[in-house]
Amino acid sequence: MAYYGSSERGVAQVDAHHSLDWHLEQPYPYLVVPDPDGGYVIRFPDLPGCMTQVESADEIAPMADEIRILWIETELDRD
Repeated sequence: MAYYGSSERGVAQVDAHHSLDWHLEQPYPYLVVPDPDGGYVIRFPDLPGCMTQVESADEIAPMADEIRILWIETELDRD
């Protein structure tokens, strides 16, 4: 069973035309899929390659936020 995070957003447009703060304020949906071996995989469909894995459901929201921030910071550093 998979479910989305509470945010809603279209395709990501991470670029230098907007500040880091602006990008971090944008809501991006995330997909959570239980791993058959335990834990959960978190993936942001609108942020290519942005994913992580956690052991417990309590870790989903904080880790989703952390990986989203790191992904955005990395993408802005490329520009």
